Amino acid sequence: ENDRLHALAKSLGSAETERDFEYALNRLVGTQNPDGGWSWIPNFLGSSIYVTREIMSGLGLLIENGIIDVTSDLNDVIRKGLGYLDSYYYKRYDVKEKPKSLGYEELSYLLIRSYFQSYPFGGTTKASHQYFTRLADMQDTHDLNLYFRAQLALLMARTGKEDQARHIAATLVERSLYSDEMGRY
Repeated sequence: ENDRLHALAKSLGSAETERDFEYALNRLVGTQNPDGGWSWIPNFLGSSIYVTREIMSGLGLLIENGIIDVTSDLNDVIRKGLGYLDSYYYKRYDVKEKPKSLGYEELSYLLIRSYFQSYPFGGTTKASHQYFTRLADMQDTHDLNLYFRAQLALLMARTGKEDQARHIAATLVERSLYSDEMGRY
């Protein structure tokens, strides 16, 4: 096990890995659609909210953990990606019957936005973000599955709501199991 971890650590810092990573990032930039989203298939008309959320979430994690730096090209990609997401969720908000509770899609959006808090909202899209944030603040966690609870706790911690995050985390611990062999699960 130790030898495998050593080999992995060695390969992650190699020039070949750096080249592969640069290639992948350039490909990602090149496949972004004009509307700021990404499609399931490159050059396919119509962006996918799911694919776009996954890519933006991945970029947020990479940036937050210091794995990639935000270059001017990547800054443009992020700005356009957030514009696509903001517009999509504004349309979900700007309807006669607004959602009464937070769904997984909206929670994912809020988590992605929490990685990019310094990026401004375009036009009126901030209203939908504020609305979904209020739903998250009022979310009853008793009937939520563990994954949703964990994501909600993460959102609360990332947005400075430490008391709510600790409360949700405590409910996760209450519902978890522990063994010396497996740890907490």
